[in-house]
Amino acid sequence: MEWTLHMVSENDPDYKQQNRRIACVIVAYNNVSNIGKLLEVLLNQSEPIEEIILVDNASSDGTAQMVKQTFPQVTLFANSSNTGVGGGVTLREWNTRIKKGITGYGY
Repeated sequence: MEWTLHMVSENDPDYKQQNRRIACVIVAYNNVSNIGKLLEVLLNQSEPIEEIILVDNASSDGTAQMVKQTFPQVTLFANSSNTGVGGGVTLREWNTRIKKGITGYGY
């Protein structure tokens, strides 16, 4: 499994930007043992994340069920087939949310 983490320094001019909103999108496939740990860290960090979205690519190990039961505050998209990382990130429902501006994030 590979994770990418973008760190922002306190010296970065955008660090103190008011009304900053942070979202995190995670694409998972058969990784129930690590996803719980990752979500706990994200939910307990000092810089609050407004929305965490987990895209489950048809895991057969109970990843989606665990997230749904243990982390109800996480937005879960459960794919019916494994679309890969690229397919998970460009999930149609997620793109629709961005286009409609529901999340309010500027990317």
